[in-house]
Amino acid sequence: MDPTSAHGPGAPPDEAGRGGVARRDLLRWAAGTGLAAGVSGVWLEGLGNPLRRRLLAPTPWGAPRVTLDATQWAVLAAALERLIPSEPGVPGAREVNAVGYLDRVLAEPELAPERHRDPILAGVPVLEARARERGATGFAALPPEAQDEVLRGLEGDAEGVRWLRKTLYFGLEALLGDPVHGCQPGEQGWTWLSTGLPGPRPTQPLWRPERR
Repeated sequence: MDPTSAHGPGAPPDEAGRGGVARRDLLRWAAGTGLAAGVSGVWLEGLGNPLRRRLLAPTPWGAPRVTLDATQWAVLAAALERLIPSEPGVPGAREVNAVGYLDRVLAEPELAPERHRDPILAGVPVLEARARERGATGFAALPPEAQDEVLRGLEGDAEGVRWLRKTLYFGLEALLGDPVHGCQPGEQGWTWLSTGLPGPRPTQPLWRPERR
């Protein structure tokens, strides 16, 4: 299916369940409209800030965490794996350690906590409460289908939509950002999308754009 055929050039496909388009199709549409290249070449948030191009070391599973506590890690890992799921031959949030990337990037001083860290962390107790309403001990304990239903329920209010956008934003950075910044080990996202290497690329972790 051509995502632009029924919606006009540059229009995103419908969400799964409305237009029958899977989340993977949405990501492929994003790549086709240049989003993947934009994320791959430089980080989108703070585009003109060279400090956001430094090399990060995503927190490995089981290692001491930088930003998240144990519950936040578990909930956000589960949510990211539903927002950017793995499929055979297709990397997802788990393969690129999106939660470890999120744990590390939210500690960056260039990212205002009130705009990024605080809204993302505020969504964790909401997901936990909605999971307990379903009889589970927490969001991570829900079966995948129930996790999807809880996440879709966030679309009903502005704060929920804000949380989804921010969490998915950094998940896509982990999947499609340049590996020189600590994203997508082994260039997994680029290989899957077959986009080729974006250019111009940073040549070193502390690369800065030339001033003119």
